Amino acid sequence: MRKVFYILSVLLVVACSSTQKIKNVPEIKNVNATFDDYLSLFNAAGYNVSSYDISSLKDSVSSVIFSVREFLNGAEVENDNNAQFLTIYKISDFDEKDREEIIKIGDADDEANGIYRLATKMKIGLAPAADVCEQKLYFEISGSEIMGSTNQQLKKRAFDKKRSLLKYSLRPFKIGTFEKDKFIPLLMYGSAWWDKDANIYRFCGEKEFSSDMKSEIFSHSPHYFIIGVEFK
Repeated sequence: MRKVFYILSVLLVVACSSTQKIKNVPEIKNVNATFDDYLSLFNAAGYNVSSYDISSLKDSVSSVIFSVREFLNGAEVENDNNAQFLTIYKISDFDEKDREEIIKIGDADDEANGIYRLATKMKIGLAPAADVCEQKLYFEISGSEIMGSTNQQLKKRAFDKKRSLLKYSLRPFKIGTFEKDKFIPLLMYGSAWWDKDANIYRFCGEKEFSSDMKSEIFSHSPHYFIIGVEFK
């Protein structure tokens, strides 16, 4: 009986040891994808969104002009890629009947200060277009609801010697002290350029630009867009 008990004890120890070894075996586990996993894929596919908090401007501005400036071989290209939107709607802008209805149903963003709608956020998005030589650009301002938006198509114009489209990349600007009635650059979307010393096409340098645009990227990139706003 003792011999049987001994054998069973040994087998139990061996089984436990084997189980422990199995637990420590390296393995690949299938897990649920996170938002960040999808975000990196969207970015790689050409989808990008930049978001800006403008809630602190409510007492300083009343409208915003969304603007795209295009540069080809160092010279600015004439265009009319501008769109203007109000950033605030006051209750007093409505007739008496509508004012009473707004107050009655509590539909104002800030009734105490007479504000019906107030823009608190800006979004700028880029997405691939059906034509590989174009890029979709989307601008939106919103608060409790969307207050204005516009879509544009950016035409890519930079090609290599074989007439193949060069790669375009997106870089942000540093946002300095706020100034009213002045163009504020937010994003640069530009093409790579040929580096004859390295014998490659490249788009490298600062990861974030200053508003003076003194980065070498601006002098080397043959084609780029400056995307920004001006508050009134």
